[in-house]
Parts: sequence; structure tokens; C-alpha cells
Amino acid sequence: MEQVSISSIPQRQGRPVGIREDDESDDEEVTGPSIGRGRGTFGRGSAPKSKPMGDVGEPIKKVVSPTSGVAKPFHFGMRAATPAAPARPPRPPPPAVVEDEPVVLLKEESSEPIEAVIPPEDLEPVVVVAQQAPGEGQQEQEQANPIGDEGESSHSVVSSHGDSQTTPTVSKSKRGGGAVVTSSSGRGRGKMAPEEVGIEAPKAPLGQQPAAAVRTEEAPTLAPQARAPMVRRGAKGEEITVATNYIRLRFIGNCTIHEYHVDFDPPLDSTTMKKRSVRAVMGDRTYTFDGTMLFTAVKFDDHVTELKGFHPNSPDTELKIIAVYVKERPAYTMIQFINIMFKGVMKALGRVMLRRNYYDVKGVKSLPQHKLDIWPGYCIAVDEQEGGLMLCLDASHRVLRQETIYQQMCAMRTLGPDWKAKFAEFAVGKIVLTRFNNASYKIDDIWWHASPKDEFLRKDQMVTYAEYYKEHHGLQIQYPDQPMLVSRIKPRRGDAIQEDKLVVLVPELCFVTGLTEDQRSNFTVMKDLGEHTRLNPGQRRIALEKFIKEVNGTPEAKAILTKWNLEMENIPLTMKARIHAGPALNFGKKQLAAAGADFSRDALSGVVQPVHVNKYLLICTQRDSDKARRFVDQYRKACMQLGIQVASAPEVVATKGHQISDFRQAIKSNLTRDKYHFLFVLMPQQREDVYGMIKKLSLCELEVPSQCCLTKTLSNDKKFNSVVQKIALQINCKLGGSLWSLSLPFKNPMMFVGIDVAHDPLKKDASVLGLVATLNNECTRYVSICRVLKVHQEVADNLRSAFEEAMEAFNVEQGCYPVRVIVWRDGGLADPKTFNQHESKQVLDVVKEKCVPNTSFSYVVVQKRIPQRFFQITGRNWENPHPGTVIDHTVTRFDSYDFYIVSQLVRQGTVTPTHYTVIEDVGETKPDLSQKFAYVSSFMYYNWPGTVRVPAMTQYAHKLASLVGGSIRAAPGTSLRESLYYL
Repeated sequence: MEQVSISSIPQRQGRPVGIREDDESDDEEVTGPSIGRGRGTFGRGSAPKSKPMGDVGEPIKKVVSPTSGVAKPFHFGMRAATPAAPARPPRPPPPAVVEDEPVVLLKEESSEPIEAVIPPEDLEPVVVVAQQAPGEGQQEQEQANPIGDEGESSHSVVSSHGDSQTTPTVSKSKRGGGAVVTSSSGRGRGKMAPEEVGIEAPKAPLGQQPAAAVRTEEAPTLAPQARAPMVRRGAKGEEITVATNYIRLRFIGNCTIHEYHVDFDPPLDSTTMKKRSVRAVMGDRTYTFDGTMLFTAVKFDDHVTELKGFHPNSPDTELKIIAVYVKERPAYTMIQFINIMFKGVMKALGRVMLRRNYYDVKGVKSLPQHKLDIWPGYCIAVDEQEGGLMLCLDASHRVLRQETIYQQMCAMRTLGPDWKAKFAEFAVGKIVLTRFNNASYKIDDIWWHASPKDEFLRKDQMVTYAEYYKEHHGLQIQYPDQPMLVSRIKPRRGDAIQEDKLVVLVPELCFVTGLTEDQRSNFTVMKDLGEHTRLNPGQRRIALEKFIKEVNGTPEAKAILTKWNLEMENIPLTMKARIHAGPALNFGKKQLAAAGADFSRDALSGVVQPVHVNKYLLICTQRDSDKARRFVDQYRKACMQLGIQVASAPEVVATKGHQISDFRQAIKSNLTRDKYHFLFVLMPQQREDVYGMIKKLSLCELEVPSQCCLTKTLSNDKKFNSVVQKIALQINCKLGGSLWSLSLPFKNPMMFVGIDVAHDPLKKDASVLGLVATLNNECTRYVSICRVLKVHQEVADNLRSAFEEAMEAFNVEQGCYPVRVIVWRDGGLADPKTFNQHESKQVLDVVKEKCVPNTSFSYVVVQKRIPQRFFQITGRNWENPHPGTVIDHTVTRFDSYDFYIVSQLVRQGTVTPTHYTVIEDVGETKPDLSQKFAYVSSFMYYNWPGTVRVPAMTQYAHKLASLVGGSIRAAPGTSLRESLYYL
């Protein structure tokens, strides 16, 4: 392999933005954009998404500063601690990686890199900046401020002379796409992450547990096992037959894998060299090797097997590979190994891996009128379910813009002298794709002083980036003066060297993925996208059957499964499900004995608990005065229809301008808590800074509920009346009123609790926990509490105090503590078991201290971003299941108490179920009752006259945490905690 080094790389002052781990970014995988859902108005359609919205109708953009300074933490009576840089203990390498990983080693105590033989295809230079090891007296300071002083990066290199310097060299990355520089400090040896060769680093195998038995109504796919799955099934409800997007897998014949520990003589430090050496001596044997452990389908004859080969760097030196037999492992316990096997299957099918999913680059569909491309693909996952080993397969789509980052930059040059800051605001954090190698990257920095004309050392000669791309990829760089983009790849916990790899990219070769806010709000764009991405049940059935035929019809893919004795069934799994009836709901003037999933007409008949308005303050610009007067008249009429009295006309304050200072001055000069019931602001445009200022002043300083509305939301004459009705309902909730109530056949006091955490996507500001709890059995009274967490902290360590506050509020309201407590915790993408030991224990301790003995307590993790899909079978057709459909067996997790519920009504595309995992169940609530509580609580979200995907309390907690953590970044007034001021 040729060695490459950089002569000089311009360093940007300030801290590069870190890579986000969450998926809620512009890297959008479309499963079906909404069309005309109109979150600001009542009407038909699916339930609203959980994306943060403005008060009415439009999402509020979050303006991310391109500056590299560290944001100041906010606090609710206590300061959010800046997370210390934790020491990363070494962990064993992944057990099964089926492809070689390119690596560049650095000699001990030397600045000269050792050559590693890397396959020549799709290689790119990657910048790797080594982290300086803290000396005495320095470690404590770095833990308190991992970013360094003044926001500058604390990554540096200590030379052999003790001076801090950065002498980058360039190695090659199979990930492709950019120049890759390694620091020449030589502080150890490193290896490339598995993702860089298209393989996800697997977790530890599940084979440490004894084998298991499958007890299910369907035929088991595995041999009899020692342990049994956890089975918790309900019995009530109408039984139906549903199809799933699961495909059964089974091992035939010899379904064992033999595990060996491998040593080398002389020793090899590079994982790539180890894999290359093992591949040379294994020949046609079926195996996989991760650098330490060797897994084979056929056992060697001897307990200790010695294989001979040659040293990869010295062909004249003999290399001994010593494999020591460890044990025989059942194949069905090797879940991660099987997932890696299916990655090989997808590669054999010609699919390209982009951020864990697999896409068909040959089937790209173009929308030239919107300058968008749609990549069809699959999301796959193998796991052991209650009914055996199964593959979950879901259709996925990736939206890619046809414009490059360079074209976006050229368009922004006309925005004035600060165009660079605006471009950085646009580019940093975006996911881009380089088409010549189909690799995706997240942009973390921009090097304005670098360009494709800069030189680096390659094959002992200086070449420019432009020359490199022309020679290596056949690409001619058209604009030699453009800056360079940087993607920072953080080291893995088990890497030998804790280094950051900086992938250097050329803007004109990078295409942005996802949609802009303007595109998302454009009805035509979303409608055209939906025709390709919003698949109905019949289309998903075709995708499932097509995948099965492709695997069986592709010899290379079929051979991967056959050589490991794995067989895939030819049809998707079908099973039985049940449908729960809706609850009884009370409205202002009528009652429903069994409410359906859409009761928008009933919600407009009147409210259960109206709050009459004496006087309110309305602020708008002088230009919008006519719209404001029209709103005032219609608001009074809407309130009369709902049973709400408005005593007097509002005081209208018209500002001369629309800047943030104009609205701030108007609020401070006129708004007082004792004079006005609430504040209504008519905003001429969508601005996060103005919205945040209004909310912070009104909720935190003045403790007055506020309602914001965009001018264009009131400009649609056809929807004007329904929008105003929605506003009237929202204001009634913000003032402490209730819209409808829930009738449950339980007399004992119960508390339903929803918990969610909101994170800063750029991992700069503290996370916020929101807790919302009911104060009565009718679910009409709530208490809302916030707590600040560390940056990007998901599991809360201060949940106890928040729950104690909620319990005391319940005691004040009811005169006693509840005898049944159900907590629904939004789990996001985390493993539900991560909340088991810490969060649930905090809540349970409070229940044991305050409640009577034998109080029933359940802690349930709720997940809505899941790949599972269910389809009701009607004759020969597949359709969306009815709301209330429950699936609690066969496809549930093997060792967990969990179930799926389809709550919402969807008329377009395919409905997504919600996954509930019960991690704590004191009192052993019957499964039917747990499922019923989860379903009926989805009827009580006052911002939507129908069911939502999660329990209403969880959705309230999400709205609360998003508002506090994303907009106001301060503690709301305590007088507002028993009102839904965040709707």
C-alpha cells in the first residue's frame, strides 16, 4: 500500500461540532410523508407526528449557530453538569466480522507509519487526529471541560520531544469519499471501525445463556431448548388473523458453531493483517474471524490446531496460526453473527449499505421537478422471538437531493457579507452522500482555507486533492478554489487508539440527503414523494415477497445461508391478534359509549371544563392588524360554540417592526399577570429566536400562558374557522380547562405518568426530562414537571424528585396517594432494559414510601420508531389493522414481557404499531388490563381529536421537554405546572 502524508492542513479555530448519534436529522428515511394532516386544525387523517411544532399549524425552525463555542447550560434550580470525559475501558473485540478491515499501524515511539496491505478498490485518505493523553494535574481539568478553553478542540499530538503538535499523515479508508489523515505521533495502534467497510460492529453474542425452548401456537423453528420464553398473553377482544413483516428462519442439520481462540507466532498487532493471514490458510472452509475468535461450521480434528503461513509484511518469514478449541455454541444463540451473515446476503443482492439500511442504487427514482432522488431499500434485523428465530424486513426509502453542497454554497453567496456563517449554519450537521462510492458522512466542520489544490504526500510524491480524485476515481474537480468539508468519525470504545478520524470531502462531490423545511411544508413536494414512499399494505406485501424471491433466486445469497445450514421460509409469518374496543368518553354536550379513533365532530360539540376569559393581550405587527381583528371576532364565536365565555375584547398592541426587539418591548411594556388571562402573538414569519423569546418571557418571567400563531396560518380562508376553533381549544387547555374526559370502571385512585427526554441534536446543550402525571381517574387534570440532565443523557438520575413532586400534587388534589401507578416511558431507540435498574427503581421507591401496601405499579417503556408492521388479512387482501389491535405473542421478544398495539387510524400508507415493554410489574397486572390502559390513554391527547400512537401522558411529556429544552431553556413558572401550557 502506498503511504500518503499531508504537507499542511489548515486548522479551523474553534471546536468542530461532534457527530450526532440520533437519527432525527436531515438524514431522512421516508416511510411515508404526511399529506394535509393539518396539525393546526381538526380534520381527517392520521395522528400528528411527534415533531416539535409551533402553537398552530406550522413547525418552528431551530436555528443552529455555526459558531464553535460551548453553549451555556441552563438550570431549574440546579445547574446542568457538563459531562466529564469518561475513561473508556477496553472491551473485547466483536465476535464476528466477515470482511477485512483496512488499518494503518503506527510504530511504537516512532513517527513513521508501518505499511499495511489494503485492497485498492474504493479507498480514500482519512484524517485521524490522535487525542493527547493528559498528564499530571491535567486530567481533572480536561474532564471538567472536554472541549478545551474558548471552545477549541482538545485533540492534539505529543511529539517525541514533548511538544504539542499535529503532524498529519494520510492513510486509506475503504469507506471512501475523502482524504484521510493520521497523526504521526505514533501513540499506539489503531484499526478502522467495521462501519467503514460496510459492516456494523456487533454486540457481544448471546450465546452465554443456556439454550431455550419455544412454546407457541405456531410450529417452532428451533430444536428443543433448556429455557422457555416469557409468555404473558391476554384473552379479551375480537380475534382476527394478521400477517407480519417477519420471516421465519431455521437451522437444518448441524446447527452448531465451533469457537476457537487464535494466537499468532510471531504476534500480529493489526486486525487486518490477522484476517488476511487467516484467510490465506483457511481456503474454502466456512468460517468467520474477528481478529481473536474464530468461528467455523466444521470442527478441526485436534483440540489445538496449528496452521502455517507467511508473514503479510515479510513473505520470507513463516507465520504460525494457533487455534485453540473453546466450545461448541448453538447457532441460534449467535444473533449478532446471523445479522452479519444477512449483511453478506444483502451485499450479494447488490444492495448498498447507508446508515444501517440497504438500498438499491439501480432502482433510484427521480423527481426532476423537485430536484430529488428516491432510493428504495430495506431495513433488516434478525432476533430470537417467542416463536423462534425470525427476520424482520421493512421497506425503507432514502431521499437525496440532486444539488451538491457546492451549488448550495454558490446560492448563498448572494446573501450578504455574512454568507459564510449562513452556509456553515446550513451545512454543519447535514448528512451528505458521495455518489462515486455511495458512502454517507455527517458534516462537522468547514475548512475555509483549504482547497482541492492543497497537496499531500502520496507514493513518495506530493499530489493535490484534485489530482488524487482524477487518478483514483476518474473525477475532474471543476472548482479548484472551493473549501473542504470535514466529517469527524469518533473512535470506538474498544479501539486500540482513541483517535478522531477527520474525513476531508470536496463540496462539489457531496449531495445532501433529506428534505429542507420548505420542502416539508410544500404540499406538492410531499404529495409527489408520498406516491413513491408511502406504501400501502398491498405494496409492502409485494416488497416482502420480492425479497424472498431475490434471495432464493440469487446463487451467491443462497449460498451464504446454505453453508451455515440456515433456511428461510418462503412466505411471511401469519398469526392471531385481538381488537380492544374504545373507551367511554364524555364531552361537553354528549357522551360516547365506545369512542372510535376519530371523534373530531364530537370534540367540537363542547368542552367538559371551560375556563372563561376575562381579558387577553394580542400583539401583532401593524401590517397584520386586519388579520388580528378578524381573528378576534371569530375567536369569540368559536368560544361561544364550545361553551366558553369571553367577557371583553382584547387589548391589541401593534408593533412597527417584526424584529425580536419589537416583540420583546411590546410584551414587557403591556403584559402583566394580574391584568390578562393569556397572551396571543400573531407572528409574521417563522423564527425560532422570536418564538423562544415570547415563550420565555411569558412562561418563565411573567407566568402567563401564551399562544403563538403564524400569519399565513390564518390566511387560508377555507381553513380559517377550523384553525380558530383549534386555537380556542388549545387556549382553554393552557388556562387549566379540559376538553373531554375518560370514563373508567375503577373507583380507586389511579395515576398515569408519561416521561420523555429531549436532546440537543448537536450535543451542545443539556437534555431535559419532562414528566406529566394525571391527578384524577378521568385524565382531565395534570401536573407537569421538568428536570435538567447532562448533555445527551437519556437515563435520568434525578427522576425521584420529579416523581415525588407529582405524588404530592396528586395527594393535594385527591386527599390520598394512588393505589395504582402506571408509568409510560418513551424509550426512543434505546434498549428497554437500560431503564430497568435505574429509573424504575427510583419511581418504585417513592411508591413504596408514600402509597399503601400492595399498591399496583407498572413501569412500561414505549417505542414508536420500530420496523415491525402488521396487516389484517381480509380475504386475499392485506389491510391496515383496526385501531385497538393487540399482538402479544409469537413475534414478541423471547425474554421480555412486551406487546404491540395499533392505536391510530391511518387512511394513507401503512400504520405503524407501538411497542410496549413492561420492565417492572409489581402486583402482576393482568395483560388484558395493561393493554387496555395503554390503548384508552391514547384517546386523551387534547391536541388531536382522536387517538395518537402513544399514551397521551407520554406525548404531553414529549411536548413539555421539547419546549423547555429546545425553545425557552429555563424553568417555567410554578403557577403553570397544573395546566397544559406547552400545547
